Amino acid sequence: MAHILQQASSLTSSLSSVHSEALLDEDEVDDDPVAYELNLGQLRADIQERVLGILPRLRDRFNLPLHTQAMQGARGSLFFAGNRMAASLAKIKPSKQISRHVDGAKSRLWDLHFVKHKVTDAPQSKCTLFIWTPKDLNRFDPGLITEYEQNLEDLQRQSIEDGIEPHVFYGAEEAAAAIIDFERAA
Repeated sequence: MAHILQQASSLTSSLSSVHSEALLDEDEVDDDPVAYELNLGQLRADIQERVLGILPRLRDRFNLPLHTQAMQGARGSLFFAGNRMAASLAKIKPSKQISRHVDGAKSRLWDLHFVKHKVTDAPQSKCTLFIWTPKDLNRFDPGLITEYEQNLEDLQRQSIEDGIEPHVFYGAEEAAAAIIDFERAA
C-alpha cells in the first residue's frame, strides 16, 4: 500500500509540475536559458530564411565560426559575414535575466570587434550588431524597463565607440531587409 501511495504522490507531483509549466507567464518562459536560446535560434533562422529567399547566393555566409586560419585565436562566431557586411545578432528585453542577455550581446560585440580590428584582410567594410528588442514595453515591470533602457543605451554607445553600427530591430523582416540592402549594393 505504501508503494501505491508513493507512486500516486509522484504522479500527482509530476502532473502538477507539467500543469504549472503550462501556466507560466511569458516573461518567465523567456527568462529560462534554454527557451531564450531556442527563441534566439528561431530568430536567426527566420532572418536567414528571409535573406536567402531574396539572395540565395549568400547561403554559405551564415553562422560562421571565427576560428579559421585567417583568424587564429578567435573562438566566437558571426551570424552573417557577407561580401560587405559582418553582423552578429543579440536579443535583449526587460527581464530579471537582463545581465545574462547583455553579456551575450557584449560577446557578440567582441566577435565583431575582432573582425573589424584584428582581421586585416576581411572584405567586410561594415560591422553591425543587430539587437532584437520587443516593440511594446508596456507589459513589462517599470523597474525592469529602466534597467533595460540603460543597458541598451550602454550597448549602443559601446558599439559606436568601437566603430560597429548598432541596429535595433523588432522583427526578422527588418534585420533581413538591412542585410539584403547592404549586400545588394556589393
